[in-house]
Amino acid sequence: MTETNMANASRREAKLEDWQSRTLADLMRHIIAQHHSYLRTRLPAIEILVAGLEENQSDTTTLKRLVRQFRSEMDQHMKKEEAILFPMIEKLENAASSGIEIPRFPFGSIANPIAVMEEEHERSRGELAEIRSITNGYTSAPGRCADERSVLEGLKELDVDMDIHSRLEDEILFPRAIGLERT
Repeated sequence: MTETNMANASRREAKLEDWQSRTLADLMRHIIAQHHSYLRTRLPAIEILVAGLEENQSDTTTLKRLVRQFRSEMDQHMKKEEAILFPMIEKLENAASSGIEIPRFPFGSIANPIAVMEEEHERSRGELAEIRSITNGYTSAPGRCADERSVLEGLKELDVDMDIHSRLEDEILFPRAIGLERT
């Protein structure tokens, strides 16, 4: 790992640790404001850039399909989190902090919808790994056009944001939410 990559990894770890002591409501607001907003803004722009690439390679067709699929899945994923899961986690946190009885949900434990979200995170990581592979780690061959370089830069930025985003949920938000049911 290069020195730059180690420094970036260290900064990402610090960002994750910062959320261990904050409220889950604060963390969810942060996820929506930072990461969901980012995806809602950048994914359409990236999809447009990818759609404009010339069809000179079979990988371009696959890339277009993957980006379109990724965007569609993330749009649905974020809607489920914001409309259903995050409000339920907030109810759990409010009950736990107030000392009142933990709410019962029709689907049982909060771990059940969380498991679905984690499966979707795993699928998105797989799609990003495939995109990373197709684009040779987001590197452009010498002599490629500026549009291709813009696409690759956008995809690399997306990958970094999704890593932080899904880790905030999978490693901090979800385990802490499940832990609230045990208190």
